[in-house]
Amino acid sequence: MFRTEVIGCVGQDAVLREIAGYTYACFNLAVRERVKGEERTTWVRIRKVDREQKLSQYITKGRAIYVEGRPQVSAYMTKEGSPAADLTVWAERLEFIAGAGRNGGQQQEEQPQPQELRQQQSQTQQQERYYQPQQVVEAPVYVDSDNLPF
Repeated sequence: MFRTEVIGCVGQDAVLREIAGYTYACFNLAVRERVKGEERTTWVRIRKVDREQKLSQYITKGRAIYVEGRPQVSAYMTKEGSPAADLTVWAERLEFIAGAGRNGGQQQEEQPQPQELRQQQSQTQQQERYYQPQQVVEAPVYVDSDNLPF
């Protein structure tokens, strides 16, 4: 299974979109990294199933979020004719990072209750259908040297 983890700040408030019969909270995440002393920002599109349409109200601009999910890269040609690519992460796990982002760690009255988010995430994971290989446990094979034909 191919998975990725991303930590960054939300660029805009989440928007609800209907994709293939599911309701998704869609937003962009700004991921900053330092390469050879130069700071660079990479934007990642995030899609998270939001069946009850409650999650999207907590995903607001500037909020720091941890996302884990399946990456999808789409290549395309820009209007100028140069090649480009988009990175989309179909989130399976999402956590809000306290003390980071635009709010500076200040508590807001509308912050989600951790139990409520855990229940929603576990329901989403149970309802999403994707291939999960079963763990194969092999029993040890004991060979008696007296029964070998050679």
